[in-house]
Parts: sequence; structure tokens; C-alpha cells
Amino acid sequence: NELVRGKHLEWDKFLGICKKGDILIAHNARFDRGWLEFHSSYMAPHWGCSQFMIDWKNAHAMPCASLKHLAWEHGFFPNAHRALDDVMTLIHLLRLPQKSGGELSYAQELLIKAQMEHFMVKATLAPIEKKDILKKEGFRWNPGERVWWKLVPEKHLTSLKHFLQTNIY
Repeated sequence: NELVRGKHLEWDKFLGICKKGDILIAHNARFDRGWLEFHSSYMAPHWGCSQFMIDWKNAHAMPCASLKHLAWEHGFFPNAHRALDDVMTLIHLLRLPQKSGGELSYAQELLIKAQMEHFMVKATLAPIEKKDILKKEGFRWNPGERVWWKLVPEKHLTSLKHFLQTNIY
């Protein structure tokens, strides 16, 4: 609170910057998109989420997808968790070639996946004892809606439906 007391966001300037891009990229875009849409009338047409659209766990063998941890895994140590530091950390991370040995940078992987149509799948009324299975499959808990959810590209819908029918319901 001390850091922001008496300060304000110059919305016109901020939204002008947002509108110049073809895509807005955030690490946990669900949070940033919700914040932007709640506090302004701007609805960005395209979002890229570096936390969920890059397969950190399976394709790149990262134990955690937090921005700070990913930075550590790639040999750099960002400053405190502040907006500008996070932006600079994400830019640095996305420029790097994939640690798993792929030919793409993380930014290229993200942009390819961001062009695919994604669907939010909700595991409504999933039994509580199935939470660990859902977490392992990449579902996240939304406490407001009290539902497990996962963002998936269209090509994975059929296999995810099978997973849910077989393992959850």
C-alpha cells in the first residue's frame, strides 16, 4: 500500500500502448486479463499466456511454472516481485532458446500456441477425492466458481473428454 499510495495509472496512455500490439502477453494472463477488463472498457482481442501456453512441465521438464522459478532454472535471478521486474524477467525468459533443446525460443512456442483456438474446460461437480488427479492433469482450482478448470487447444478436447470420463466421472 505504501508503494502505491497517492499514485494512479494513466489509463489513456496505458490503453494506447495495449492497442498498438497484435497480442498481449502475460505470465498468468487470466489474472492480467481479468484485471484489465474489470478496470477498463478495453477488451484485448488476443492474449498469450506464458504460464499456460508453454508446456513448462512436460515438454521442458520444469518442476514449477512460476516466473521466478523459471528464471532460476535458466540461470538468472530477478529482483523482487514487482511489475516492471516481472516484465523484464518475462522478456528475458521468452527470448531464450528452449532449454529442452528445441529449435524454437519460448516466445516462438508461445506465439504458435496463442494462434490456436483454446477452450476452457471445467470439471464441474468433480468429487473432492479426485482433486490430485485433476491437479496432475493440469487443472486449476477456481475458488470463486468452486470448479476445476483447464485451458486446452481444440485438438485436445476429445482426449481430455476421455480422461474426464475415465478418471473423474
